[in-house]
Amino acid sequence: MKPSLSRAFLRQRGAATLAVVMVLFFILAMVAAYTNRNMIFEQRTSSNSFRAAQSMSAAEAGLDWTLSMLNGGIVGPSCTSIGATDDFRNRYLTLKADGTFEAKVWGGLQAQPACIATDTGWNCTCPVGPPGNLTLGAEVTRPVFTTRFDPMNNLPGVIVLNTRGCDAARSGAINGGNVNSAGSCHIEPINLNLGGSGAVKVDSMATLRVAVALVPAMPVFPSAAMTVRGTVDQSAGELRVINPDSSTGVALRVGGAIVDPLAVKAAGPAGGTGEVTKAGDTTLTDVPASDFFRRSFNLPATRYGEQPAAVFVSCPLGCDASAVLYNGVTLPLTTLAAQNPTRIIYVNGNLTFAGLPGPVTIGTAALPTMLVVNGNLTFNQQVAFNGLIYVEGDVTWNAAAADGIVRGALLVRGNYAGSGTAAVSYDRAMVQQIRDGYGSFVRVPGSWSTRAGT
Repeated sequence: MKPSLSRAFLRQRGAATLAVVMVLFFILAMVAAYTNRNMIFEQRTSSNSFRAAQSMSAAEAGLDWTLSMLNGGIVGPSCTSIGATDDFRNRYLTLKADGTFEAKVWGGLQAQPACIATDTGWNCTCPVGPPGNLTLGAEVTRPVFTTRFDPMNNLPGVIVLNTRGCDAARSGAINGGNVNSAGSCHIEPINLNLGGSGAVKVDSMATLRVAVALVPAMPVFPSAAMTVRGTVDQSAGELRVINPDSSTGVALRVGGAIVDPLAVKAAGPAGGTGEVTKAGDTTLTDVPASDFFRRSFNLPATRYGEQPAAVFVSCPLGCDASAVLYNGVTLPLTTLAAQNPTRIIYVNGNLTFAGLPGPVTIGTAALPTMLVVNGNLTFNQQVAFNGLIYVEGDVTWNAAAADGIVRGALLVRGNYAGSGTAAVSYDRAMVQQIRDGYGSFVRVPGSWSTRAGT
């Protein structure tokens, strides 16, 4: 009888052990499931944070890229110099008479520039006309940004950049996706060729708004067609200075003396009775020579060429206008000016107009050129210059440059010497366009705002 009782007891003890083990296994499974749930949650959170960071970084890149493009030269459809026709600023913005900017529209829509990340950098499109397409190819899952321009309470020279960044360019067909449309990033196209059909949205999007303001290239209107702080010496030929603008009226202002007044022919507005020539003007000489540039531009001459919108040309030994060096490329000054229509051509050194194939025309009435010479300027050939010239040194107009003309305004800190017939004609429209539309765009402090979504 004892063996039978012992076996029954052992069977009962084994059943209890099995029950305890099953309970432990169940608890272990619950712990594992809970741990796995936390791990999946952390993975999803990390993935969402990564995608959010991608979209925010793309939007930030869009702001910096757009700001640099606004301060750059001419561009083509791919936002590079290939096939370039106009500069980014004129391509997307219109300068109004009151100094405000408005975005250009085609059929009620802005043609927004857009870029998509690739292994070699950003692949961009700068469409003109209705919103165009950006070829996506294999980069359909890469970050993308678009830019829109808005006015800022009708403030002169101030616009708002709206950049939208997405973690992936899933808002269009793989080839020719319209990622630069107003509804990009969150539209729901059908059949994206990504393994099936159906509505697919991008995982993360961020929109940044930043106001940017134009720092004028020349904040103060020139008070005369030609301003010379030193002396004017026309040894041969004539110097013809004309100012038809009734709001300024003065044709020639000279801080020193006019050596031969008979060689200078000045004319003011039609029917005007005011003085058109002012020699010995103490308002010019009372200003120290070192501050003459600063009074007109609010910056010292040595710092002026460092701004983003300046085309800095270094001429330590002097430059011939037929071959200036910019960014490692030698090209004529006429070409350099045409490639940078709303920028400041800043020549650090002496400049001589010579060797250019004639007739030489720089700038137009619609797109005048601003030239700043931190040195001496010499005319050795006939030039028709449309825009504004400032010379930190002296100006020499030789006989070989006879019958040349500057339409706009000419300012000289040093002296003027001429042996060939020259003309300077004040053009208020050109000068105002330079004052209101030329210069560098910079961020307005405290204007940054964001909106993000996943």
